[in-house]
Amino acid sequence: DGWRFAQRGWGKEMLGTSSLDSLPAVIPGSVHLDLQRNGVIPDPHFRMNEIGVQWVDAVDWIYETEFNWTPDPTLPRRVLSFKGLDTIAEVFLNDELLARSDNMFLPLEVDVTDRLLTGENRLRIEFASAERVGQERQRAYFDENGITEPIVRFEPRSFVRKMQCAYGWAWGPVLRSCGIWQPIQLVEFAGRISKMTPRITWNDDGSAAVELEARIEGSGTLEGELTLLGFPDAPRAHAEEGVIHVMSPVLWQPLGWGEQARYRLTVRLVGDSRQTLDE
Repeated sequence: DGWRFAQRGWGKEMLGTSSLDSLPAVIPGSVHLDLQRNGVIPDPHFRMNEIGVQWVDAVDWIYETEFNWTPDPTLPRRVLSFKGLDTIAEVFLNDELLARSDNMFLPLEVDVTDRLLTGENRLRIEFASAERVGQERQRAYFDENGITEPIVRFEPRSFVRKMQCAYGWAWGPVLRSCGIWQPIQLVEFAGRISKMTPRITWNDDGSAAVELEARIEGSGTLEGELTLLGFPDAPRAHAEEGVIHVMSPVLWQPLGWGEQARYRLTVRLVGDSRQTLDE
């Protein structure tokens, strides 16, 4: 909560006789929505307003907030989880550079176990203009490879891992935008499952073995369970040393060939107190 945003340079310049300061922001969201809420720009989708707001994508934007934190000795591990940053961003915690993000589609996690301060912490995210960075990357690539003529479908958008329709489409406006488009969470834990991959091996007798390949952060042991959805007579299954053995498994069938059998694999990380830490 309590997010604010500003164009880089606000607070140092004067517009008429008024000083420019940060404005309230809504997270998740985007810079165009925040500017519209604060009355800085009109609705970009109305009539020809799209043309009048192109300056938004030519400059850099900064989002920041403060939050209070108190350590919990039962949860000794802490990570900041950014579900979606759009797009070219640097993340600062208490004015220390934590990480750089360069992909709108991938989440970002940063271990802050030893970086959080008891009491108030300041989180700041600085977004660079995707259009400017894309042009710089295109120019560098063309120079490196001796390309002198424009190439169709190889515009600056091709050099930024960002939603491509933001650069304009037959049905959409040119609003590249930036911002925190997915939630941000501070995750504290004693142990958790950070990655899990099931691997299936078929046996000659028609049974199957589901082996769990999991990455554990912190403490705890794994327990697994396989259930068959929508079938009253589920196949027999038993777990043994991290492998779930399924006798006479029901197979998924294409449309028109039979019912589609769906399995649910549930994996728990259990601590010494038998409390489920993650699922």
